[in-house]
Amino acid sequence: MCNNRGDRVWLVGGYGAVNESPNVAVKIFLYIIGTLLVFMSIVLIVQAFGVQVPREVIYGLVVLAIGSGILAGVRRWYG
Repeated sequence: MCNNRGDRVWLVGGYGAVNESPNVAVKIFLYIIGTLLVFMSIVLIVQAFGVQVPREVIYGLVVLAIGSGILAGVRRWYG
């Protein structure tokens, strides 16, 4: 965004300037939540067809979502 003199104008929000990427912890949290949403929707679809999903499987999916969210956030942070 530029003003009439051609200088860049920075819009400052909750995370700083607009061109800045969010904090790594925020990225990791969002990856974890997104992965959890996908896994839980798959579990709900499977349960809708009458298949009983054991509680241990759901716990395993939560742990998998946390691990993959951390790995995805760290991979994007370093790469």
